[in-house]
Formats: sequence, C-alpha cells, structure tokens
Amino acid sequence: MILMTSSTMLANNVYRPLRPSASSAEIVKLSKCMAPCIMAVGLFFALQGGKTIVALLLMAYAFVTQLFPVLVMSLQRNNPVTPVAAMTSIAVGEATVAWVSLTKQSVASLFPFLPDALKDVNVGRCRTGTEHRDIDHRNLADAAKRAPGSDGSAFPITPG
Repeated sequence: MILMTSSTMLANNVYRPLRPSASSAEIVKLSKCMAPCIMAVGLFFALQGGKTIVALLLMAYAFVTQLFPVLVMSLQRNNPVTPVAAMTSIAVGEATVAWVSLTKQSVASLFPFLPDALKDVNVGRCRTGTEHRDIDHRNLADAAKRAPGSDGSAFPITPG
C-alpha cells in the first residue's frame, strides 16, 4: 500500500508537471513500474543499517522546519514576506541543512569562537559511536585542563 502511494505521488507530482499531456492510463502504468524501484531503494537503505534511515528522517524533519518561519510570517495581518523572499528563504535553509548533514558539520566546527553551551546545539545530524568516543575524550581532556588544581595553582591534592 505504501509503495503504491509513494509511486503514485511521484508519478502525479513529478512526472505529470513535466509532461502535462500524459494520460491517466500512462500515469497509472508509470506508478506501477515505479513501485519496484521504490522498494529497491527502501531495501538498500534497510540493508545499510538503521543509521541511514535515521539520517534521512532527521534531514526530512530539518527540511520541514525550514517552512516554519514563512508560515508564521504568512499568518500576520500585514504579511511582510513576498513570495520570492519566502521561496528564497526556504531554498537557502534547505541548502544549508543539506550541506550541514552531508558534510557532517556541527555548530562547534562552524563557529569555534562560540561558548560551549551554543556549540552543543543540535543541527539535526546523527553521529556514529566513534565520533561520540572522540568527542567524549576531547571534552574530558578539556575539562581536566580547566579543573582546579590541574596546573598546581589552586586546590593541590595532598596525601591525607
């Protein structure tokens, strides 16, 4: 059922605008042919492990959140946003989300001068277990450098 719905949506919303003269029978035939292709893509993602699907879901949620500012502005009595500005805002936001997700950037790597609280802001991408381990070791090393007594100046540890 989901395969047919997906293939029908693609046929109606992608193929039909590209070819307006397509008949309904042609759209039905195309949607039936696209179902196995969509199934193959889903199988590929499933065999790659859960990280791929989670990453796609996070990217999809991040794409949807790009619509929120335009929606809020459009609800105002005097809408200050033009249609061109709205589409530009959405396109730039989605391009940013795609770039951050695909290059695996983080706020800390983009803006190293920010305070630690802002560096930990989630940009909607998944980390692998290795990255967590590396980050934890770095954070522990930084915390040890900042800990009282680590430089011998304050709170020295004396044997009891």
